Amino acid sequence: MKDVQTEVPSIIIQLAETTEAAGGHALMTGGCVRDMKLGLKPTDYDIEVYRLSPEQVTSMLSKIDVVDMVGNDFSVWQLHHYPIDVNIPRLERKIGSGHRDFAVTAIPTLSIMEAARRRDFTFNAMAYDPLTGQLYDFFNGMRDLREKKIRHTSEKFVEDPLRVLRAMQLASRFEMTIADETAQLCKTLQDALKYLPIERIWGEFEKMFIKGKKVSMGLQALDKMEILNYFPEVRALKGLAQDKKWHPEGDALTHTGLVCDAAVVISEREHLSYDERMVMVLGALTHDIGKADTTETKTDGSVTSYSHAQKGAPIAEKFMKSIGTPLHYIKPVMALVQYHMDYLQDTTTDRSVRRLSVKLANAGTTMRQFGYLVEADHIGRPPIGKMPKQMMEILKRAEHLNVKDNAPTPILMGRHLIELGLTPGPVFGQILKQVFEAQLDGKIKTLDEAVAYAKELTQSPNVSEQERHEKGEM
Repeated sequence: MKDVQTEVPSIIIQLAETTEAAGGHALMTGGCVRDMKLGLKPTDYDIEVYRLSPEQVTSMLSKIDVVDMVGNDFSVWQLHHYPIDVNIPRLERKIGSGHRDFAVTAIPTLSIMEAARRRDFTFNAMAYDPLTGQLYDFFNGMRDLREKKIRHTSEKFVEDPLRVLRAMQLASRFEMTIADETAQLCKTLQDALKYLPIERIWGEFEKMFIKGKKVSMGLQALDKMEILNYFPEVRALKGLAQDKKWHPEGDALTHTGLVCDAAVVISEREHLSYDERMVMVLGALTHDIGKADTTETKTDGSVTSYSHAQKGAPIAEKFMKSIGTPLHYIKPVMALVQYHMDYLQDTTTDRSVRRLSVKLANAGTTMRQFGYLVEADHIGRPPIGKMPKQMMEILKRAEHLNVKDNAPTPILMGRHLIELGLTPGPVFGQILKQVFEAQLDGKIKTLDEAVAYAKELTQSPNVSEQERHEKGEM
């Protein structure tokens, strides 16, 4: 790793100088120091203030910005106009099994080394003096950054089981591996995960999906820590055989990790939105999750997983709910899982492309995103690694039909039926559905054709009987 560092913002310099003038000592700590040393610009900053009481810190910060204290026990302040949290060094003592069950004591005179000891990983335990440039690195965090190792700082690591999931997302974001001794320690925390609030579990997965560069390395970290056992739907993919003709890369978990990595690359290449990327990576992670229930090895040695896409959708739903996935992501991901093999069917006709676009749209996703997932699925099979011709033809046809980003809009609307003299009611839905089906089949292309077909339907015995029933004639 090159010796690079991003600049310290002027507001941090001002805060440190103001602290110094008040008789204190301000240090940058945690992730912002790690990111700076990696040459990255931090999105937020943690400042630890030594030698000042809470009252003195409040007075000092008020000269810089409007501040809120967000925890009397924790002595943490947030600045209103800057992404900065300020705290007094503290000692924490575990008093229960829950994630927040700590007795916290703020000690302004605590040594810098003792304050660093409570942090999770060595590279997060570093502190930096923005006025002198001195780096406090008591636990060899810079060594571990260079070696791309995630190593726990001290025995206090086990007090917070969330740290195993933090290791997962850090492995993904910075392409790191777990130190052997840290992995062994993490294995002891499996049972403690059940005490974590589900929103905290989701928070770590969310960081991996949105900030991760190599989601496969996050999965590998979970496996090495044996925390993958806590997520049985994904764990079932480990060691699961695949046909070498189509999957030369290895087992289903290896493939899934590679597809996730490809999904990240495609998301960045296409500048996908936050929500689109989330659906994309979740879809990649769960696309083959049904294989554990459907894989068979034939007598000739070939491996099949018939119907794994359809059977995988509810399994994907179960997994997503277990990690706290927001509900608005679940339905589109399930659709991508369910239909991700449909490009191999008879889907290159106008009719089939229209119909698939409607299925996807009804679930909140698009043909475009469907194409991205199929591409990722094939990149995740090196050396095959490219979008199949069938999918390229489908996307070309979808663009021609104007259904790549939206489903077809019904030509016939309720107002047209009113103009035909029909009274709004259940019969409306029956006719509109049948006309739209004909439109999807390509039998109807204009409003005149749609109206004419609707007139035919109103003359059918079933529709006439329904109308008479609604008017009270039966």
